[in-house]
Order: sequence, then structure tokens, then C-alpha cells
Amino acid sequence: MRGVRVLIVATALLVLSGCWTVPGAGPQRSGHNPAEAGLTTANVGTLRVDWTWQAEWTTARAVLDPIASPAGVHVAVGHKLVTVDAATGVERWRAVLFDAAAIPIGASASAPAVEDGKVFVSVRILRNIEPGAPRGTHAYDAQTGYHFGVVATDAIGVPVPRDRRIVGTSSAIIGSSGLGVTGYFVKDLEDASASWGADLRLVDASGFVEPSSPAVSEDGFFFADGSTLFAYPMTEPVGCYNPIVGQPLRVCPPRWSKTFGAGLTRPTLTGDGQMLIVGDAGHLWVLQASIGADLWSGPLPTNDPPSASPSVDDDHVFVPTAGRLVVFDRQGCGAAACDPVWSADTGGTVSAQPAVAGGVVYTATTGGVLRAFSAAGCGAMTCAPLWEHDLGVQVTGAPAVSLGRLFVGTVDGRLISFSPRGGA
Repeated sequence: MRGVRVLIVATALLVLSGCWTVPGAGPQRSGHNPAEAGLTTANVGTLRVDWTWQAEWTTARAVLDPIASPAGVHVAVGHKLVTVDAATGVERWRAVLFDAAAIPIGASASAPAVEDGKVFVSVRILRNIEPGAPRGTHAYDAQTGYHFGVVATDAIGVPVPRDRRIVGTSSAIIGSSGLGVTGYFVKDLEDASASWGADLRLVDASGFVEPSSPAVSEDGFFFADGSTLFAYPMTEPVGCYNPIVGQPLRVCPPRWSKTFGAGLTRPTLTGDGQMLIVGDAGHLWVLQASIGADLWSGPLPTNDPPSASPSVDDDHVFVPTAGRLVVFDRQGCGAAACDPVWSADTGGTVSAQPAVAGGVVYTATTGGVLRAFSAAGCGAMTCAPLWEHDLGVQVTGAPAVSLGRLFVGTVDGRLISFSPRGGA
């Protein structure tokens, strides 16, 4: 009997470890699911549509990045949060995040994230003039959809959970001043006294430029704001202050910051303490995350700007651009500047961070073209796909590989599961 219990626990841990809990696979936002063994180079060519869930309402219904947990596949779709069974696509529960008719302008939901059996999703209302409007990061029971209420500040992109904390970047318009403020927060769900947050900068509300959502390590978090990359500790640093007398604006010193070219992507972290970021100048930078020191960098062919954040596995870095996937050796080349080791035609502008699992890297484009490539390349500088599928509409929910399936979301309200056991 003890052996059976051990087997059950081990199986449960394996299933859980193979889940896609945050857009980008996990809080480090690497795009890599190392526990996935159901989809590999051996069977990816047989992928077929397994099931499709379709939103039936007519208001905004773009499906954002899907998240897979033992409770199902969780997606934000317009003004609703939906969970469906991962094996069948049958809807299990849904929650209304905000009233799309009462708050039609300036309201949006983030992609969800999952930790400890809870689904976290942020509702943002830039001009929060409605009494009782549900602005903030909400928590739901992943199995039942029970609403625990608002547990943190509303977050840009996605609220990122890690080790009982919720980390996010934020922005708001200040009354009728014509100004806005951007910032960041760490919410400790078990010890409120350990929560903290601060402002990043004042901005002109007419040209609101927001920071990226964060990548989160064990002891810090990282985000890009325009041309600058910031690193902060998980605990409040010494030296926070109010720079404007009589104003509530509060700033805190970063662990480090570094300025690059314009248009930085959201950073990506590796398991061994490195950070990847790409800028509009068509360049990949690899840094030591703890201190921001340069390790190596690499130019993209023809200086193409990145179209989404890079992904990384144990051996390679995958950079999506307007029409190609550009791949570098994970360890660099022994020099300060390194060239790509292979690249591939993606069939259009890659609309989301690539997914890497089972030795395969998956891309999705604004035109709906899905392609899968061997993560190791093909032995040549240019590689052909192992599999492709044309959805015909924009992919708005980044590819996620989990539980032996590939999940994507579309602008017309579809959550689609592909499986090597699929049907038509």
C-alpha cells in the first residue's frame, strides 16, 4: 500500500511539474517546459486539432495566453475567465471579471497565472470612475471557480505568483491631471507587512508608455521600461523616498538598472542566473541577472526588431522577429559578440513568445500560422518546420505545451488544443 501511495504522489508531482503556470511557462518567463515528455520531435508531425472551445458572446473575446494546471486550462477571454477540461475542452467554470456593458472603455483583463490551486487574473480600469468597479488582481479557486476576492494591485500583462507572493508592474491615470504614474509591487499573500511597492515615473497620459510585466527569480524581479532594464529585490530596499514634497509619489532604488536601445522586450530568466533581453536595434543581450554584468550579445540578421520576448532552454536561445525565428547557442561562442547558429522562416510576424518543450520550439504568427521546429536545429543554417498549421486568424494566446498537448488562443474567441492523438 505504501508503494502505491508513493507512486500516486510521484505521479501527481510529475503532472504538476509539467504544467504551464504563468505565460512563459513559469515565473522566470523562459518559455520552456522541461518536464514535458508527451510531445517530442518523434510525434510533433502528427499533431491535429483535438478540441476547440468557442466563446459565444459578441463583445471582445480575444483569448489570451492559456495556462494549464491539474484543474484544467485557464484563459482570460474579453471580460470573462474560463476554465475548460484539458482532455476534452468541456467548460468547467467561468467567472465574469467586469461588466462589459457598464464599463466598455478602458477596462481589460490580463492573462491568468496559477499557483497553489488558485488562478490569479488582473482587471485593469485606467479611468476607474465606476463605484465598486472590480479593479485589482483577483483570485479564484482553480477547481471550482470560487472567488476569493481582490488580493493585490492590478497588474500590467499578468500578475506573476512565486512562493506566496504576487509580483507585478502597474500604471494609473492621476485624476484629471493629464498625468499618469507607473510602478511595481510585491504582495505577500501570507504576511501583509512584507508587501511593498513603489512608483517608477510620471508620464503624460496622452502618450502612456507602460513597463513590461516582470520575470521573477527566487530573490528578485526584473522588467523593462522603454530603453531601461530594472532589477529589484523581493524585499523592500533601503532608501525609498518621496521625491516631490506634498505628493504621494514614492520611489525606491533598484538593485541595478541598465539602459539599452529603445523597445526592449520583457526580460527572460534562466535557471542558472542569466537574463536575456532583446531591443529594437535588433540585438540580443545576455546578462548576469544578479548584478547586470554583460556576458555576451548577438545581432539579429538585418537588425530585425524582436516581435516578442525570447525563449531559452538548456542549449539554445530563441528570438522571434517579424518573419524569422533566430537561434543562438545558449552558452554563447566564447567571445563578446556571437552569431546565430540557425534560423527559420515562421510564415509571418511571430505574435507571442515561442514555446519550447520536448525538444521542439513552437511559433505562432499574427496571421495564424503555427510552426514547430527541432530545438536543436537541423544541421544547417536554415531549417524547415517539422509541422505547421494555418488557423487563418491572429493568434492572441501564446503557444503553451503542457499535459501532452499544444494550446493556443485566437482573436475570434477560440481556445484550441492540438494533440498527436487528435482527430480532424
